[in-house]
Amino acid sequence: YEVILSINAKAKKKDLKVFELELAYAGLFTLPNIVINNEKEKKIMLIEAPQLLFPYARSIVSNVTRDGGFMPLIIQPIDFVLLYETRMKEETH
Repeated sequence: YEVILSINAKAKKKDLKVFELELAYAGLFTLPNIVINNEKEKKIMLIEAPQLLFPYARSIVSNVTRDGGFMPLIIQPIDFVLLYETRMKEETH
């Protein structure tokens, strides 16, 4: 499976765009040859995989903004479990 973590950020000062950042950080994941139901597979791809990718993407964002001459943009940790649960609630409604 390919999981892509997308991060978009914009910095503005009044009406002037200071910078815009778009990052698509991907990882390839192979699940073991065990019986996995769709629910467990969804949880792995929507929770575990992004949790593994996030620290690296976060570091890239910080380094790119710093290397561009700006204050490093530090992204706060993301609760992928909460995002998953919210998404599942929305799909059932």
